[in-house]
Amino acid sequence: MGKRRHFVNLLFTVTLLGVFALAALSCAVMGANVYSHNAEKMQNNFDTRTSLIYITQKIRQCPEENFTIESVGNTEALVLHETYNGINYESWFYVHEGVLRELMIEKGTEVNL
Repeated sequence: MGKRRHFVNLLFTVTLLGVFALAALSCAVMGANVYSHNAEKMQNNFDTRTSLIYITQKIRQCPEENFTIESVGNTEALVLHETYNGINYESWFYVHEGVLRELMIEKGTEVNL
């Protein structure tokens, strides 16, 4: 009877250890998934905020609110009109393939995506 009781105690202890190990492993996996999801969200938010701040600063730097909305291909673009050293330039801001793009050209130059 003593050996049987010893075996039951050992079996209970090993089973309990296994349950704790499984719980710890599942907590670690869930924590890693939460961290990964939050890191991705934070990166997306950072990218969005950075591009918006950049465009906002460009508009504020533009003299006399000299900007228009133009179409290039099937995309709308923000066009800032500026003069440097007596030459008229246009800065085109548009989104192509999910990426914010900027193009600075001399006024009158044809624009393609």
